[in-house]
Amino acid sequence: MPFLFWLDIAALSVSTVVACAIFLLIIISNPRLSHNRYFAGFVFSVAGWTICGLLLRLSLWIGKGNPHLLLNIGIFFICLTGSLLLLFTTRYLSVKSVIIDICAYAGFIILAVYAIPLFQNKVIENIVLAPNGTVLLDVNPWGLIGGMLVIGYILWAYILFWKRGKRKREIFFPISLIIFVCGYFLGGILEIPLPILSITNTVSMGILGYGIFKRQIFNPLKNIMEELEQEVEERTRELKSAYAEIEKRVDDRTRELRKEVAERRKTEEVLRESEAKFRNLAEQSPNMIFINRKGKIVYANKKCEEIMGYSREELYNPYFFFYRLIAEDNIEMIKEKYARHIKGENIPAYEYTLVTKDGRQIEAINTTTLIRYDGEDAILGIVTDITKRKRTERILNALHEAALAMEQTYSLDEVFTIAGMKLKNLDCSCALFIYDRATQMLLVEYCFDRKSGKEFLINRDETLIPVRFSLKESKTIKEALLKRKNIFINSDILTPSEPIKEGVYEYMEFLFVLENAIAVPLIAEDVVIGLLIIRSDDLSEEDIPAISAFTCQVAAAWRKSSLLCDLKAKVLELKQTQQQLIHTRKMEAIGKLAGSIAHDFNNLLTVIVGYTHLIISQLPPDDPNLDELSGIKKAADQAVELTSQLLAFSRKQVMNPQKINLNTIIESIRVMIGSLIGEQIRLVVYHEKDLNCIKADEGQLKQVLLNLAINARDAMMQGGRLTIKTENVHFSSPWSDGINDVPAGEYVVLSVSDNGIGMDPEVQSHIFEPFYTTKEKSKGTGLGLSTVYGIVKQSKGHITVSSQPNKGTTFKLYFPARVPDVKNVSVQHHHRDGKISGSETILLVEDEQLVSSLLHNVLEKNGYRVLPAANAEEAMKIVRKHNKSIDLLITDVIMPGKLNGYELAAKIIKRIPQVRVIYMSGYIDNPLVLEGMQNPGINFLQKPFEPTVIVKKVRSVMDGDDF
Repeated sequence: MPFLFWLDIAALSVSTVVACAIFLLIIISNPRLSHNRYFAGFVFSVAGWTICGLLLRLSLWIGKGNPHLLLNIGIFFICLTGSLLLLFTTRYLSVKSVIIDICAYAGFIILAVYAIPLFQNKVIENIVLAPNGTVLLDVNPWGLIGGMLVIGYILWAYILFWKRGKRKREIFFPISLIIFVCGYFLGGILEIPLPILSITNTVSMGILGYGIFKRQIFNPLKNIMEELEQEVEERTRELKSAYAEIEKRVDDRTRELRKEVAERRKTEEVLRESEAKFRNLAEQSPNMIFINRKGKIVYANKKCEEIMGYSREELYNPYFFFYRLIAEDNIEMIKEKYARHIKGENIPAYEYTLVTKDGRQIEAINTTTLIRYDGEDAILGIVTDITKRKRTERILNALHEAALAMEQTYSLDEVFTIAGMKLKNLDCSCALFIYDRATQMLLVEYCFDRKSGKEFLINRDETLIPVRFSLKESKTIKEALLKRKNIFINSDILTPSEPIKEGVYEYMEFLFVLENAIAVPLIAEDVVIGLLIIRSDDLSEEDIPAISAFTCQVAAAWRKSSLLCDLKAKVLELKQTQQQLIHTRKMEAIGKLAGSIAHDFNNLLTVIVGYTHLIISQLPPDDPNLDELSGIKKAADQAVELTSQLLAFSRKQVMNPQKINLNTIIESIRVMIGSLIGEQIRLVVYHEKDLNCIKADEGQLKQVLLNLAINARDAMMQGGRLTIKTENVHFSSPWSDGINDVPAGEYVVLSVSDNGIGMDPEVQSHIFEPFYTTKEKSKGTGLGLSTVYGIVKQSKGHITVSSQPNKGTTFKLYFPARVPDVKNVSVQHHHRDGKISGSETILLVEDEQLVSSLLHNVLEKNGYRVLPAANAEEAMKIVRKHNKSIDLLITDVIMPGKLNGYELAAKIIKRIPQVRVIYMSGYIDNPLVLEGMQNPGINFLQKPFEPTVIVKKVRSVMDGDDF
């Protein structure tokens, strides 16, 4: 075989021996270290590759074995070297990088995937032994990519060794790595036909083995020694740094001490200068400054001389003690604080009273400090005069008490009085005025003169008349009011607008000549409502803000009281409206109940009255049963009157309103009223000469007059006077008495007055309620006044009552006035004389069987043809059957079913235009139907009625007469 073949075999053999020796050395030395384990794996992979390369060449030489399998195993081993070498490098160099570890472990995963095509002979296809003894391979692109990946890992390890391996002073590792990479690239990647890969691998292993044996880098003792040497070096560097820092600090402190000595010398100079400055500042200070040593004053500034009145020579006198300046009741407190201060306690600022040389007392606040003066402890004090501030506090406290007192009042008249009574606690003369903008006058509400000690209360002292002052000669006060300014008055006068009542002058002497006073306007809702004036010898412009704040509180209290008064008025008005609404609803509910009862009762009365009349008319005059029947008829008539009153109260009666004159109605029943009230009661009537007309039912008005007359008679059992009066009145605006809301307009008033026993408010609140009576059970039903109320309301009128116990009662009825061109109108009824029977066809619609039978019999006896029907449906069937042969429709208004009598008549008139209609009812609960029944031309009969009435009504309607 050629020389190169044996050279390749020899190189691989040496490399295998070296790799195995290194592997065994590592395993024996210290396999527990992680970098030893990874390096052992790296050397083992290199040994595995060299062994597989050696066996491959022998297999090709002798022509036996499986060269492809040996080559694939060798490539697999060499691919392992990249990841193992990178992991060894990071552990050996103490490089902590998660990214490098992830990339290294990813190399194992890539190798596992790469092994599949590798062992399927898809990476290297042909292996031949060249004539020169070298091995030639056909490597596809995937093989080249795998080779470059291994080279990349090895170069990455080389770079780490180059950058971070310098401190370990290792050069054998990077040298062996670069030789290994170069050989792998030239022989494995570029496939140069020379045994380069085996030679470079042998050289790389040799250099690596030499380095290991020389440096013994895997010896634990060597590692410890290196670490100790490194620590010694680091500690030496730290000690050198600390020593340098100490030297620096010593130098710095030396410089500081030198600087402190220089500054201390400078401070001594500054102290001397500051002492001079202190004296200058103390002399210029607005406060008193002193030094007290052992109870004697050793220093006092100029302000002490000015305020206390003593010269400094007097204050510095050895026999002048500090306590001579203290008020007697404060001396013990000052001694106690001085003793504590000398002991070193901190004493906060405190207040006390000083006494000047001339005996005046000054309120002051003292701030003290313990100092050294001429080598002894002394007290440095700064005294501030707070006399004015304390006076201002007293003013504010007094004003606050006044404000609290005003908050407790809810009376508008008491606000100024309470404010003034509190102001006198200020020991000042003061006055509160109401300002009249129209006349520009000041009205005194309260005045206190400190000099005389007198107090003027306009709202409390009824013996004093209001006092007004003109602003003509008072320029400052006029300016305060008109320009809304707070003014300090040096000199001004107030001029009374009228002579002052004798004895009043002493109450307000200071007001006539104002000196050293403050005037502040009272403003509420941007309107000047009054003025406050305070006068005192010690007042100044500094007191204006406090007085101004107080006036704002007075104005706010006045406004609050004003709003409360308005609220009370609104609440009272609301209660009256509520009572009126409750009363109205109660009356309507009772009226509806009464009307419902009257409806059914009227049907029964119609039958009773009708049959009783028929029986009486058929009996001879000497019949023995005639008296009993007359009693039944009388009782029925009383029942009719009672139901009529019920309907009048409920306002469900069908009225026949006409233009009438109340004077005519009164005269027509004047005799009847006289007979009702008796001779012991005098009847007096006053008529308005040109009385306006009203529109009402004549019969109902007569009933109203009679009921009121009877009510007055019962109130004057011992006799008296009944006065009936009519008059025209005009209301320019609406008004209410709590029950009635009377709109503006023209009215005719009917007044009925008596001088009887009268009524208390409790009785007055119930008089219009039905069945309410103060009479005995057998002497009244309680429907009289409720009937009057119902008739008046149904006539669009209003009724009021005024009464007091034992002073009589007056009822006033207000009716809307009509056009005044009809005077003394009376209503006349014309009836045709002659027969009242007939032969016409009458459609009778009545749901009450008894009433229907009665009317049927009466009408047939008088010659009429009667077609009875119980409801509207039956009536329409009869109309369709008889068509136009029906001459007259008599129908009840209230009927069961979909149609009432009024609607039924309208429907029949459309089919039979010539038919005539008579309506009848005992009660109508539908307002629209009730209003329709009161239209002109409507023929209506109010139940109950006698048989002759229906016969006459039928004949009158058929003949066209106004019945």
